[in-house]
Amino acid sequence: MMGAQALVQSTRSAEGGPEAPNPFAFPLRIVLWAFLILLAGEAALQVRSHLRYGQSVFNVAKSEPMYRVDEVSGLKLLNPNRVYGGSRATIRSNSMGLRSPEISIERSSPSFRVAVIGASSVMGIHARENEDTFPAILERRLSEAGRWPKVEVINAGIAGYTVKDQSRLLEKLILPLRPDLIVLYPGVNDLSRLCRPASQSRASREPLATVNAPRFLLLSNLVRKNTIWFRHAPARGARVDPSSIDPRPYEREIRKMVELSGGQGAKVMILANARSYTRDQPLDVQMKLSETARYYSYCFDLNALHDLSDRYNGHIRKVAGDTQTWFVPLDQHLTGGSRHFVDATHFTAVGENLVADVLAKSIIENYPAAAEARD
Repeated sequence: MMGAQALVQSTRSAEGGPEAPNPFAFPLRIVLWAFLILLAGEAALQVRSHLRYGQSVFNVAKSEPMYRVDEVSGLKLLNPNRVYGGSRATIRSNSMGLRSPEISIERSSPSFRVAVIGASSVMGIHARENEDTFPAILERRLSEAGRWPKVEVINAGIAGYTVKDQSRLLEKLILPLRPDLIVLYPGVNDLSRLCRPASQSRASREPLATVNAPRFLLLSNLVRKNTIWFRHAPARGARVDPSSIDPRPYEREIRKMVELSGGQGAKVMILANARSYTRDQPLDVQMKLSETARYYSYCFDLNALHDLSDRYNGHIRKVAGDTQTWFVPLDQHLTGGSRHFVDATHFTAVGENLVADVLAKSIIENYPAAAEARD
Protein backbone atom coordinates (compact mmCIF):
# COMPACT_ATOMS: atom_id res chain seq x y z
CA MET A 1 0.00 0.00 0.00
CA MET A 2 2.79 2.43 0.91
CA GLY A 3 4.60 1.55 -2.29
CA ALA A 4 1.50 2.41 -4.32
CA GLN A 5 1.17 5.84 -2.66
CA ALA A 6 4.80 6.60 -3.40
CA LEU A 7 4.30 5.55 -7.00
CA VAL A 8 1.26 7.85 -7.31
CA GLN A 9 3.20 10.83 -5.85
CA SER A 10 6.08 10.14 -8.16
CA THR A 11 3.73 9.97 -11.12
CA ARG A 12 2.05 13.27 -10.18
CA SER A 13 5.38 15.01 -9.90
CA ALA A 14 6.41 13.67 -13.29
CA GLU A 15 3.15 14.77 -14.83
CA GLY A 16 3.52 18.35 -13.54
CA GLY A 17 1.66 17.97 -10.25
CA PRO A 18 2.63 19.80 -7.03
CA GLU A 19 6.31 19.45 -5.99
CA ALA A 20 7.77 19.21 -2.51
CA PRO A 21 8.86 22.63 -1.11
CA ASN A 22 12.58 23.54 -1.42
CA PRO A 23 13.99 23.80 2.13
CA PHE A 24 16.69 26.27 0.93
CA ALA A 25 14.33 28.75 -0.74
CA PHE A 26 13.58 30.88 2.35
CA PRO A 27 17.21 31.23 3.55
CA LEU A 28 18.29 32.09 0.01
CA ARG A 29 15.66 34.81 -0.20
CA ILE A 30 16.90 36.26 3.09
CA VAL A 31 20.49 36.29 1.84
CA LEU A 32 19.41 37.89 -1.44
CA TRP A 33 17.41 40.63 0.29
CA ALA A 34 20.26 41.29 2.71
CA PHE A 35 22.68 41.63 -0.21
CA LEU A 36 20.34 44.02 -2.03
CA ILE A 37 19.89 46.14 1.10
CA LEU A 38 23.67 46.33 1.62
CA LEU A 39 24.18 47.19 -2.05
CA ALA A 40 21.58 49.95 -1.83
CA GLY A 41 23.23 51.29 1.34
CA GLU A 42 26.68 51.31 -0.26
CA ALA A 43 25.29 53.06 -3.35
CA ALA A 44 23.66 55.72 -1.18
CA LEU A 45 26.91 56.35 0.71
CA GLN A 46 28.90 56.57 -2.54
CA VAL A 47 26.44 59.10 -4.00
CA ARG A 48 26.52 61.14 -0.80
CA SER A 49 30.34 61.13 -0.77
CA HIS A 50 30.47 62.20 -4.41
CA LEU A 51 27.99 65.03 -3.84
CA ARG A 52 29.75 66.26 -0.71
CA TYR A 53 33.43 65.82 -1.58
CA GLY A 54 33.63 64.83 -5.25
CA GLN A 55 35.21 61.48 -4.28
CA SER A 56 33.62 58.05 -4.56
CA VAL A 57 33.78 54.71 -6.36
CA PHE A 58 32.86 56.62 -9.52
CA ASN A 59 36.37 58.12 -9.53
CA VAL A 60 37.82 54.63 -9.31
CA ALA A 61 35.61 53.46 -12.17
CA LYS A 62 36.76 56.39 -14.32
CA SER A 63 40.41 55.90 -13.27
CA GLU A 64 40.42 59.38 -11.71
CA PRO A 65 41.60 58.83 -8.13
CA MET A 66 42.47 61.86 -6.04
CA TYR A 67 46.02 60.67 -5.32
CA ARG A 68 48.85 59.26 -7.38
CA VAL A 69 52.40 58.10 -6.72
CA ASP A 70 54.89 60.53 -8.22
CA GLU A 71 57.36 58.59 -10.38
CA VAL A 72 60.29 60.89 -9.61
CA SER A 73 60.00 61.28 -5.84
CA GLY A 74 57.99 58.16 -5.00
CA LEU A 75 55.63 60.31 -2.93
CA LYS A 76 51.87 60.02 -2.72
CA LEU A 77 50.58 63.36 -4.01
CA LEU A 78 47.36 64.79 -5.33
CA ASN A 79 46.78 64.37 -9.03
CA PRO A 80 48.14 67.65 -10.43
CA ASN A 81 45.95 70.46 -11.75
CA ARG A 82 42.67 68.82 -10.76
CA VAL A 83 39.52 69.93 -8.99
CA TYR A 84 37.67 67.51 -6.72
CA GLY A 85 34.57 69.14 -5.37
CA GLY A 86 31.19 68.71 -3.77
CA SER A 87 28.82 70.55 -1.48
CA ARG A 88 31.05 70.12 1.62
CA ALA A 89 34.54 70.65 0.23
CA THR A 90 36.40 71.45 -2.97
CA ILE A 91 40.06 70.52 -3.29
CA ARG A 92 42.13 72.13 -6.05
CA SER A 93 45.65 70.86 -6.73
CA ASN A 94 48.52 72.71 -8.33
CA SER A 95 51.04 71.31 -10.82
CA MET A 96 53.09 69.82 -7.96
CA GLY A 97 50.16 67.84 -6.58
CA LEU A 98 49.65 70.03 -3.52
CA ARG A 99 46.52 71.79 -2.27
CA SER A 100 48.28 75.08 -2.70
CA PRO A 101 48.60 78.04 -5.08
CA GLU A 102 51.03 77.57 -7.96
CA ILE A 103 54.60 78.17 -6.79
CA SER A 104 57.46 79.00 -9.13
CA ILE A 105 60.95 77.70 -8.45
CA GLU A 106 62.30 81.02 -9.66
CA ARG A 107 61.94 84.00 -7.33
CA SER A 108 62.05 87.01 -9.60
CA SER A 109 61.17 89.60 -6.96
CA PRO A 110 61.92 89.94 -3.22
CA SER A 111 59.45 87.81 -1.33
CA PHE A 112 58.82 86.01 1.92
CA ARG A 113 58.16 82.35 1.18
CA VAL A 114 56.80 80.01 3.86
CA ALA A 115 56.20 76.26 3.54
CA VAL A 116 53.89 74.48 5.98
CA ILE A 117 54.61 70.75 6.05
CA GLY A 118 52.36 68.12 7.57
CA ALA A 119 49.50 65.74 6.89
CA SER A 120 45.70 66.08 6.68
CA SER A 121 45.43 68.84 9.32
CA VAL A 122 47.74 71.02 7.21
CA MET A 123 46.04 70.00 3.98
CA GLY A 124 42.73 70.94 5.60
CA ILE A 125 40.61 67.99 4.52
CA HIS A 126 37.52 69.51 6.16
CA ALA A 127 38.11 73.03 4.82
CA ARG A 128 35.46 73.98 2.27
CA GLU A 129 37.89 75.67 -0.15
CA ASN A 130 41.66 75.91 -0.50
CA GLU A 131 41.38 79.48 0.76
CA ASP A 132 39.86 78.22 4.04
CA THR A 133 42.91 76.17 5.10
CA PHE A 134 45.14 77.71 7.76
CA PRO A 135 48.18 78.02 5.41
CA ALA A 136 46.06 80.09 2.99
CA ILE A 137 44.68 82.21 5.84
CA LEU A 138 48.22 82.63 7.16
CA GLU A 139 49.31 84.02 3.79
CA ARG A 140 46.56 86.64 3.98
CA ARG A 141 47.43 87.58 7.58
CA LEU A 142 51.12 88.03 6.75
CA SER A 143 50.31 90.04 3.62
CA GLU A 144 48.03 92.32 5.63
CA ALA A 145 50.88 93.01 8.06
CA GLY A 146 52.73 94.86 5.28
CA ARG A 147 56.20 93.80 6.41
CA TRP A 148 57.12 91.96 3.21
CA PRO A 149 56.69 93.08 -0.42
CA LYS A 150 55.27 89.68 -1.34
CA VAL A 151 54.17 86.72 0.78
CA GLU A 152 53.81 83.15 -0.45
CA VAL A 153 52.67 80.32 1.82
CA ILE A 154 52.92 76.79 0.44
CA ASN A 155 50.41 74.25 1.75
CA ALA A 156 52.59 71.12 1.81
CA GLY A 157 50.19 68.86 3.66
CA ILE A 158 49.11 65.46 2.31
CA ALA A 159 46.54 63.32 4.10
CA GLY A 160 48.01 60.18 5.66
CA TYR A 161 51.62 61.37 5.73
CA THR A 162 53.90 60.18 8.52
CA VAL A 163 56.95 62.20 9.59
CA LYS A 164 59.07 60.05 7.28
CA ASP A 165 56.83 61.01 4.34
CA GLN A 166 57.06 64.65 5.39
CA SER A 167 60.84 64.45 5.52
CA ARG A 168 60.94 63.05 1.99
CA LEU A 169 58.52 65.71 0.76
CA LEU A 170 60.70 68.41 2.30
CA GLU A 171 63.84 67.06 0.64
CA LYS A 172 62.41 66.31 -2.81
CA LEU A 173 59.82 69.03 -3.41
CA ILE A 174 59.99 71.84 -0.87
CA LEU A 175 63.66 72.69 -0.38
CA PRO A 176 64.20 73.26 -4.15
CA LEU A 177 61.60 76.07 -3.82
CA ARG A 178 63.99 77.89 -1.44
CA PRO A 179 61.54 78.79 1.35
CA ASP A 180 62.61 81.36 3.95
CA LEU A 181 60.64 79.70 6.72
CA ILE A 182 59.54 76.08 7.12
CA VAL A 183 56.72 75.32 9.55
CA LEU A 184 56.58 71.70 10.72
CA TYR A 185 53.32 70.27 12.06
CA PRO A 186 54.26 66.57 12.43
CA GLY A 187 50.81 65.22 13.37
CA VAL A 188 50.06 61.78 14.83
CA ASN A 189 49.68 59.49 11.82
CA ASP A 190 52.71 57.62 13.12
CA LEU A 191 50.55 56.38 16.00
CA SER A 192 48.09 54.67 13.68
CA ARG A 193 50.97 53.00 11.81
CA LEU A 194 51.97 51.36 15.08
CA CYS A 195 48.69 49.44 14.94
CA ARG A 196 49.45 48.04 11.48
CA PRO A 197 52.74 46.11 11.64
CA ALA A 198 53.44 44.35 8.37
CA SER A 199 54.20 41.07 10.11
CA GLN A 200 50.66 40.67 11.43
CA SER A 201 47.49 39.85 9.56
CA ARG A 202 44.55 42.18 9.91
CA ALA A 203 42.46 39.43 11.51
CA SER A 204 45.00 38.96 14.31
CA ARG A 205 45.04 42.68 15.03
CA GLU A 206 41.33 43.39 15.16
CA PRO A 207 39.41 42.71 18.41
CA LEU A 208 36.48 41.46 16.31
CA ALA A 209 36.63 39.57 13.02
CA THR A 210 36.36 41.77 9.94
CA VAL A 211 36.31 41.31 6.20
CA ASN A 212 39.01 42.92 4.06
CA ALA A 213 36.76 45.00 1.83
CA PRO A 214 38.21 47.23 -0.91
CA ARG A 215 39.21 50.67 0.39
CA PHE A 216 36.76 52.49 -1.84
CA LEU A 217 33.79 50.78 -0.13
CA LEU A 218 32.26 53.10 2.45
CA LEU A 219 29.73 50.92 4.24
CA SER A 220 32.32 48.77 6.03
CA ASN A 221 34.13 51.90 7.25
CA LEU A 222 30.85 53.38 8.43
CA VAL A 223 30.07 50.26 10.44
CA ARG A 224 33.53 50.24 12.02
CA LYS A 225 33.37 53.92 12.96
CA ASN A 226 29.93 53.55 14.51
CA THR A 227 30.92 50.53 16.61
CA ILE A 228 34.00 52.10 18.17
CA TRP A 229 32.12 52.46 21.45
CA PHE A 230 31.65 48.67 21.54
CA ARG A 231 35.09 47.63 20.36
CA HIS A 232 37.00 50.19 22.46
CA ALA A 233 35.31 50.26 25.83
CA PRO A 234 37.59 52.06 28.33
CA ALA A 235 37.34 49.21 30.82
CA ARG A 236 39.12 46.81 28.46
CA GLY A 237 42.45 48.59 28.69
CA ALA A 238 45.00 49.08 25.92
CA ARG A 239 45.80 46.15 23.68
CA VAL A 240 49.29 47.62 23.20
CA ASP A 241 51.16 48.94 26.21
CA PRO A 242 52.11 52.57 25.46
CA SER A 243 55.29 52.18 27.53
CA SER A 244 56.49 49.62 24.98
CA ILE A 245 56.42 52.20 22.16
CA ASP A 246 59.70 53.82 21.15
CA PRO A 247 59.09 57.39 19.86
CA ARG A 248 62.73 57.92 18.94
CA PRO A 249 62.24 57.19 15.21
CA TYR A 250 59.58 59.96 15.23
CA GLU A 251 62.06 62.28 16.92
CA ARG A 252 64.84 61.39 14.47
CA GLU A 253 62.75 62.29 11.43
CA ILE A 254 61.80 65.67 12.91
CA ARG A 255 65.43 66.33 13.77
CA LYS A 256 66.38 65.35 10.22
CA MET A 257 63.91 67.89 8.80
CA VAL A 258 65.34 70.62 11.01
CA GLU A 259 68.86 69.80 9.87
CA LEU A 260 67.89 69.61 6.19
CA SER A 261 66.16 72.99 6.40
CA GLY A 262 69.01 74.64 8.26
CA GLY A 263 71.47 73.31 5.70
CA GLN A 264 69.57 75.21 3.01
CA GLY A 265 69.50 78.43 5.03
CA ALA A 266 65.82 78.25 5.95
CA LYS A 267 64.53 79.12 9.40
CA VAL A 268 62.34 76.45 11.04
CA MET A 269 59.29 76.65 13.28
CA ILE A 270 58.03 73.47 14.98
CA LEU A 271 54.46 73.16 16.26
CA ALA A 272 53.24 70.89 19.03
CA ASN A 273 50.33 68.66 18.02
CA ALA A 274 46.89 69.77 19.18
CA ARG A 275 43.91 67.47 19.86
CA SER A 276 40.27 67.91 20.76
CA TYR A 277 40.07 65.48 23.68
CA THR A 278 41.76 66.46 26.95
CA ARG A 279 42.14 64.73 30.29
CA ASP A 280 40.09 67.32 32.18
CA GLN A 281 36.94 66.66 30.13
CA PRO A 282 34.19 64.29 31.33
CA LEU A 283 34.88 60.73 30.19
CA ASP A 284 31.88 60.58 27.84
CA VAL A 285 33.07 63.79 26.13
CA GLN A 286 36.59 62.41 25.76
CA MET A 287 35.26 59.19 24.28
CA LYS A 288 33.11 61.07 21.78
CA LEU A 289 35.85 63.48 20.69
CA SER A 290 38.50 60.77 20.41
CA GLU A 291 36.45 58.46 18.18
CA THR A 292 38.46 59.02 15.01
CA ALA A 293 41.77 58.72 16.89
CA ARG A 294 40.64 55.38 18.35
CA TYR A 295 39.34 54.29 14.95
CA TYR A 296 42.68 54.76 13.18
CA SER A 297 44.88 53.88 16.18
CA TYR A 298 42.71 50.95 17.17
CA CYS A 299 45.36 49.11 19.17
CA PHE A 300 45.33 51.83 21.86
CA ASP A 301 42.63 52.81 24.33
CA LEU A 302 41.87 56.37 25.42
CA ASN A 303 44.45 56.53 28.21
CA ALA A 304 47.14 55.13 25.94
CA LEU A 305 46.37 57.78 23.31
CA HIS A 306 46.66 60.51 25.92
CA ASP A 307 50.01 59.14 27.11
CA LEU A 308 51.46 58.67 23.63
CA SER A 309 50.24 62.04 22.31
CA ASP A 310 51.87 63.77 25.28
CA ARG A 311 55.08 61.75 24.85
CA TYR A 312 55.27 62.56 21.14
CA ASN A 313 54.79 66.25 21.90
CA GLY A 314 57.56 65.89 24.47
CA HIS A 315 59.90 64.63 21.76
CA ILE A 316 58.92 67.55 19.52
CA ARG A 317 59.85 69.92 22.36
CA LYS A 318 63.10 68.03 22.89
CA VAL A 319 64.14 68.48 19.24
CA ALA A 320 63.28 72.17 19.43
CA GLY A 321 65.31 72.57 22.62
CA ASP A 322 68.31 70.55 21.44
CA THR A 323 68.53 72.40 18.12
CA GLN A 324 67.43 75.81 19.47
CA THR A 325 64.58 75.77 16.97
CA TRP A 326 61.61 78.12 17.07
CA PHE A 327 58.81 76.29 18.93
CA VAL A 328 55.10 77.13 19.16
CA PRO A 329 52.98 75.15 21.66
CA LEU A 330 49.92 74.98 19.46
CA ASP A 331 48.27 72.54 21.87
CA GLN A 332 48.12 75.33 24.46
CA HIS A 333 46.43 77.78 22.11
CA LEU A 334 43.62 75.53 20.89
CA THR A 335 41.25 74.46 23.64
CA GLY A 336 39.83 70.97 23.31
CA GLY A 337 36.25 70.43 22.21
CA SER A 338 34.14 70.84 19.12
CA ARG A 339 34.63 74.59 18.71
CA HIS A 340 38.11 74.21 17.24
CA PHE A 341 38.00 70.57 16.08
CA VAL A 342 35.80 68.61 13.66
CA ASP A 343 36.98 65.35 15.21
CA ALA A 344 40.02 64.23 17.21
CA THR A 345 42.62 66.30 15.34
CA HIS A 346 41.19 68.15 12.32
CA PHE A 347 40.24 71.80 12.58
CA THR A 348 36.88 73.49 12.18
CA ALA A 349 36.69 76.81 10.30
CA VAL A 350 37.16 78.55 13.67
CA GLY A 351 40.15 76.34 14.38
CA GLU A 352 41.75 77.01 10.98
CA ASN A 353 41.52 80.75 11.61
CA LEU A 354 42.88 80.48 15.12
CA VAL A 355 45.90 78.44 14.01
CA ALA A 356 46.62 81.01 11.30
CA ASP A 357 46.31 83.86 13.82
CA VAL A 358 48.67 82.17 16.31
CA LEU A 359 51.30 81.54 13.63
CA ALA A 360 50.95 84.99 12.07
CA LYS A 361 51.41 86.69 15.45
CA SER A 362 54.51 84.64 16.23
CA ILE A 363 56.04 85.22 12.77
CA ILE A 364 55.34 88.95 12.73
CA GLU A 365 56.84 89.39 16.20
CA ASN A 366 59.88 87.15 15.74
CA TYR A 367 60.87 86.88 12.09
CA PRO A 368 63.28 89.38 10.42
CA ALA A 369 61.62 92.09 8.39
CA ALA A 370 61.48 92.66 4.65
CA ALA A 371 65.12 93.61 4.30
CA GLU A 372 66.11 89.99 4.86
CA ALA A 373 63.59 88.43 2.49
CA ARG A 374 65.20 86.43 -0.29
CA ASP A 375 65.64 87.86 -3.74
